[in-house]
Amino acid sequence: MKIEKLLQNFEVKKYFFVLALIILSTLLIIKTQRILIFLALTLISGIICFLNYSTKLPFDITPIFFLSIIITNTYGFGYTVLFVILSGFIPSVLSGGEASMDSFMYLIVNLIVNLLSIQFLGNNIVFGGIVFSVIYSILVGIGSCITGEIIQKEIFSVILTIIVNVLYFSKLGIFLLTILG
Repeated sequence: MKIEKLLQNFEVKKYFFVLALIILSTLLIIKTQRILIFLALTLISGIICFLNYSTKLPFDITPIFFLSIIITNTYGFGYTVLFVILSGFIPSVLSGGEASMDSFMYLIVNLIVNLLSIQFLGNNIVFGGIVFSVIYSILVGIGSCITGEIIQKEIFSVILTIIVNVLYFSKLGIFLLTILG
């Protein structure tokens, strides 16, 4: 009688073990997919950033700010910090730049605007992203002028950066949220 109970107990435990294994495997697959998407976005942005800085373009065409807002909205702020460092700061330094005050300013302004976006972005990623892009671009332009850049050049750069980010948010914002959501 005791052997039968032990075998039944073993069968029940086996089913619970298989069920737990299926649940953990599913979570791992889902997490792995999200991590792979994060790494792909980081790599693509890092390459674009490296090319942008190594060609010495007078304005920013990188999707770093755009993707940082998307990542903050879908993955959380911790991932955004990692993303901005890996895809923005490091490639800008590796492309011949240096860890200058401007590099740190871009990093800090991006992270501050992302923190604000957590509180005020709302459900409309396109409109909210564009508003935060304008705020980000203006703050970076002001910071660059403080560190010695020519005001006319920075006005041109701010306008072009806003246009680039408006295009990113309006053309890719909903699409990326759908994929990551």
